[in-house]
Amino acid sequence: MLQYAGLQNLLLTASVLFSFVLSAALYAGSFVGKKLLAPHFAGGSHADPVYQFFMGRELNPRIGTFDLKEFCELYPGLIGARDEGSRRAAPVWRTDFGSSPLPLAEQLAFQLQ
Repeated sequence: MLQYAGLQNLLLTASVLFSFVLSAALYAGSFVGKKLLAPHFAGGSHADPVYQFFMGRELNPRIGTFDLKEFCELYPGLIGARDEGSRRAAPVWRTDFGSSPLPLAEQLAFQLQ
């Protein structure tokens, strides 16, 4: 159990450090060149740099065609919803011996696409 706790702490620390480094790089990169800014920054209504750092200054930060905002926000949420649905469906499959209610099967089918 101690090995798992140590690994969990290491993964949590790495996750926070990666998020901070990525946020700092995106914030600094939004000042270089002509970037499309988020609408609430384009008008100059929010000049607070702390607010800009946490809310994201650039509208769609990209590396080539790779959209960082989509990758960091959308995909983890979709994967988490799929995993949560599968976790909740597992007991139903165990108690009903492989059959499941139709709505549950439809929800899992749409999430696993």
